Formats: sequence, C-alpha cells, structure tokens
Amino acid sequence: MHLVLRPSKSFLYQSLKKELPRANGLFGLDIGSADFKNRAMFHTENYYGLDIDLLPLRNGLQKYPAATKTFGILADMTKLDDLPSGSVDLVVCTNTLQSHLLDFNKRKIALEHLCRLPRPGGQLVIELAIDKYFAESLKIINEYFYQVKIKYYGNWLSRKYEDFIENKLKINPRFATNSRILLLLSLLISKFEYLTVCFKKGNSHALIHCGHKKSLDLSLINQI
Repeated sequence: MHLVLRPSKSFLYQSLKKELPRANGLFGLDIGSADFKNRAMFHTENYYGLDIDLLPLRNGLQKYPAATKTFGILADMTKLDDLPSGSVDLVVCTNTLQSHLLDFNKRKIALEHLCRLPRPGGQLVIELAIDKYFAESLKIINEYFYQVKIKYYGNWLSRKYEDFIENKLKINPRFATNSRILLLLSLLISKFEYLTVCFKKGNSHALIHCGHKKSLDLSLINQI
C-alpha cells in the first residue's frame, strides 16, 4: 500500500495504479520521471524515464537494473523534437506541467510534444493543475485525441487536511513521516475524492486519460 501525507497525491497514485496496467506495448515514456517514481505501475515492455536532472535519473537506474528494461533519458520536455511522432505506446506526465515550473508558452510546447508522441493506438495520461491555463491546455489535448476522460481531484476536504498538516503541524508533506495515524487518515480522506471526481468546480487538479488519437498530426501543420 502506498501511503503519502497528501490525500490528493494518494488519490492520484491509486488512480494511476488502476489505469496504467491496462496500457501495454513496447515503449512507455514517463515524463518528469525523477527517480522513476512511476516505474512499478508501467506494464509496457520497456520503460523510459525522462527528466531534466541527471541525479534522480542515476538514482532511478540504481534501483532498476538493465534486466528490467528500464532506461533514463536526460532531456528538457520542451525540446523533444528528436523523438519521432507516433513512436510510444504510453506517455505519462504527472506533477510536471505546473505554472510555477513552466510559463504557458513552454507548457504549450511541452503539451504539443506529449500529444504527438503516442502512436495511433497509444495512450496519454497527464495531470494538470486547474489554473488559468487549464482550458487552453485542454483545448490542445482535444485537438489530438478523440477520447479524453477527466477525473477531477484535490477537493476542499483534501486541501483543508493538507493545509492542517503543513501549517498547523508544521510537517512538510513532501517528506516521509513515521506517523502511521496521519498516513492512514490521509488515505481515508483520499477516498472522499471519488465523491467529487466528476466536478471541476471545487477541485484543484485533473487527471486526464487520452486515447483514440486522431490520425492527423497537427504538429506537421504548424511547420508548414
């Protein structure tokens, strides 16, 4: 069982754990992989973790030997022109396309790359914050895929609990804690996310699962 202090992150992890095993094929690409945090959930024959920082990639490669068909790619997600369109069975991107990390121009470039990389029968699973760029980001995604399913999460209860942890108890949710009570409480609160998963209003994030890619590669049109 994967226990984290943030109920919203617990919900995200459990959702990925259910969805990613359904995607198989030869190549899986984890964008912003850090130390291959999502590796265990991939069921593609090969896993490629892509990150802009070398140290977490090295740490990931130490955890997963070559026999597991795990590979690291040191690259900027806004500069993936050398990766061919329609070459990947599964693309996953979580906790990466945030407004405090990328301005919208860079976010748009990254999204275009993420959308063009899956093969026609491939899938894209992406997590976005519901911010001022969300509608425009969703528009880009819809240009590439016929099937776009959204789970909204990060509801009021989760955010209140996370605020309590961070500001009242002075615990950084990003780091591990030995308090099993707090971890189990976080897991319990995460279950309430399923009550509000269909509503954009009141949530802070969205997990978007894309399939049935359109045959027209819009990235080629933009180059004409």
